[in-house]
Amino acid sequence: MIDNGIYVTNGPNWEEDKKIIETGPQSLVDQIGEMEALESIPIQATAAYGQTSMSNRFQQYTDTWFEDGGKSKTELMDFGLVKEMKVAMFAGLFDQTCKLPDAIAQKTQMGDAVAMWTVSPMQGHVPWGFSVNPWFIDRMIEALMINADL
Repeated sequence: MIDNGIYVTNGPNWEEDKKIIETGPQSLVDQIGEMEALESIPIQATAAYGQTSMSNRFQQYTDTWFEDGGKSKTELMDFGLVKEMKVAMFAGLFDQTCKLPDAIAQKTQMGDAVAMWTVSPMQGHVPWGFSVNPWFIDRMIEALMINADL
């Protein structure tokens, strides 16, 4: 998409961009509805997320991913470089996008950078933004304070 001048999903030139996408492979055309729901998300950020998700590794982005059929193994992100900032990870027990064993493996890869690890028994992948459960809100506030003293 970047080769065709499309840099964000559902951006300011979306109607023109969509016409270009509609001439692409069917697997891409099938994602137009998803792209319309994600306003102004950078294409490369989406690709990097997809590569990490499909490989089950926090690996560095590569622009040859599609050329080799998604088999690229790049260097893992070096979370050892994180000296001060800490990360809070929330995993949904019923998450089918990033299943719990995968989330645990990613937590392990991140090592000491993970200061808070929470598995929510009634969550999947998407509903986090809609959660109003007081337990979740309290944990989120706690997570937001992890780096407050930096």
